[in-house]
Amino acid sequence: MQSNDQEEDPAFAKKSKKDTSISPADSDTDCSSEISDWDFWGDESAFSNVDQVVHVRSDMGLVVSDYLCPCGECPLYPIIEERVMKCCVPPSSKGALCQILQAFSTYNEVVGFQPSMIPKAQRCLSQHKGDIDAAFQSFIALVET
Repeated sequence: MQSNDQEEDPAFAKKSKKDTSISPADSDTDCSSEISDWDFWGDESAFSNVDQVVHVRSDMGLVVSDYLCPCGECPLYPIIEERVMKCCVPPSSKGALCQILQAFSTYNEVVGFQPSMIPKAQRCLSQHKGDIDAAFQSFIALVET
């Protein structure tokens, strides 16, 4: 019979449950703190692999609009929008970034959204010169590899 020590151990509980919520401290960050967290956010090795991933997986045929939920009640959508609007990204790309991240949260509900995805999505969007569908496909390949 298995001991209940693991069930009662707080360290085990933290490892076994993934917290996908964004704490109030995270949602109150401003532009300068976003930049200071850059090293924590993304790993540069993932960025260096973007070129390779794009060429391998660019024929997935996925379209952002197919994965945007029209209900207007998806709980992650306003969180994504709020986080992207607070980031230091060009204003012209904020809408496209929101769409990529929102579509991904629908495409892969298990992974959903994490703030660390914002710079990765921005990198994909920049690499594809604003082509949102190509950036979406690259972003999926980057996150899921």
